[in-house]
Amino acid sequence: LQQPINPPHYRFKTRMLSALGSNSLAKACQTYHFNQNGQFAGIYDFKLTNYGQLNQYWLANAKDHLLIMCHPA
Repeated sequence: LQQPINPPHYRFKTRMLSALGSNSLAKACQTYHFNQNGQFAGIYDFKLTNYGQLNQYWLANAKDHLLIMCHPA
């Protein structure tokens, strides 16, 4: 979650996930020379009513090496 792409409505959830250890993971990956994605997207409230719009937002703001998390089902 070093460079998350998230609409304003979901920024609190993104900050909470970051606080759970993403900075520590990023430092460990750098220490051991593991590559990571440059950007991360896919954080939302799991309501399907706006999922298509969220995907459009994430892709419109994407740069190289974007990883979008999804929950198929």
